[in-house]
Amino acid sequence: MRHGLRSFGPAALLVLALGGTASAAITYIPTLPNVDQNVAFTLVVTFPVNQPSIQWSFGDGTHEAQKMTVNKTYLASGTYQVNVDYESLGTFPTHYHDTTSITVVEKRSIACSPASPLVGRPVVFQANNFLSSNIRWEFGDGQSLTGGPSAVHTYQAGGTYLVRAWDWEGTHPGQQPITLSLKVTESLGPRAAFQIFFLQLRFKDGKSYTVVKRDDLKLVAFADIKYEGTGTFRARWLVDGQPFRVSTRAMPFAQDATLDSSGAPPGQPSGLPGLPTNLPGPHDVSLEILEPVVGFAIPVIRYFVTAETEEAGQDLAGVRLDIDSVRGAPGVDCRFEPGLLQTPAGRYILLNGRLTYGPQRPPVKLVLLRIHLETELIDQQFLKDLRPGEDRAFGTSILNATAENKWVYITAYNLDGAKAELLFFQKMKLGAPAR
Repeated sequence: MRHGLRSFGPAALLVLALGGTASAAITYIPTLPNVDQNVAFTLVVTFPVNQPSIQWSFGDGTHEAQKMTVNKTYLASGTYQVNVDYESLGTFPTHYHDTTSITVVEKRSIACSPASPLVGRPVVFQANNFLSSNIRWEFGDGQSLTGGPSAVHTYQAGGTYLVRAWDWEGTHPGQQPITLSLKVTESLGPRAAFQIFFLQLRFKDGKSYTVVKRDDLKLVAFADIKYEGTGTFRARWLVDGQPFRVSTRAMPFAQDATLDSSGAPPGQPSGLPGLPTNLPGPHDVSLEILEPVVGFAIPVIRYFVTAETEEAGQDLAGVRLDIDSVRGAPGVDCRFEPGLLQTPAGRYILLNGRLTYGPQRPPVKLVLLRIHLETELIDQQFLKDLRPGEDRAFGTSILNATAENKWVYITAYNLDGAKAELLFFQKMKLGAPAR
């Protein structure tokens, strides 16, 4: 505020009038906004202001008027000078001019796995730090997809492609896409670099959640891996974040392999006890891959140890699940029965689902199922040998979901053939669990 111009800080400015009783400030939230993110500017004063006299200037050529609080979205990163002019209310109005600066950043990016994709091999794209969960994708080869924060695509020819992704499905005026320049090369067979394409964790029944009795010595987790090239795979199984057992395997040239937490070679008993089941309650299982380096998040699966020596089912409370949008191939559908499991260590939302594959559909050797909670990948599963007319069950779990409603995205891809086909996409609002 001035009769003369003052200097102000980056997040707010405060000026005291000569009498020490009148003050004014420009505040804004958030303090470090992203490109395309709404910023709320507010003129805070301790004296009456003639509101029609207010004139805002945001440093990028745009203006607003007659409002104490204004909403503004910047379309490019940088530091901007924000000015506001206004007059006091009264018979003899005084003109004031206040200013502040704001820094706008761009945190969004696109990641892909594998980092060096090959022709005819699926590539998983992930939208990182995006402002919404509704993403429009363009893959640079004429193909596009509107869906959630991840997408799977297969390129038919080598070359360099510009991948683009838009927040809010590209519906906001003036927004620019986030881009990734991607080089796709022909497969070199056994001489290709050793890299992991996909990895899923599961228990013996194929699900990502199970209940076992206390002191069960046979509980084993499995890792299904799709890879390219030839190399040595090294990883540590983690239980509740702590190292449990090391797995090392020489991987000859192939496309898939299955490891388990026993540490034994395929088809051979290890003689070692299974996952720890001496402590009742929920436990997390994951895998820390030491070699080769991977650029994707590894899901977590969970098991619950009952306090009794006999395995017992758990009573589930209902959780509301509202379907927002569904699309996919004809004859493919999905149903869910969410339930809330209360435990001393926290609350689990169990998402038990069934994928219905119509009788007129052709057989599929491999389907990739990916489940996101907002932008976080919480599970991915392979459904093998899906037959016409089959009703395939699957399930996952969410630990300690917040009291807020959350978006859940289910995406299923057919990985047969030379192109990743979208079989099914569903966007759902998961109701807040009752306290």
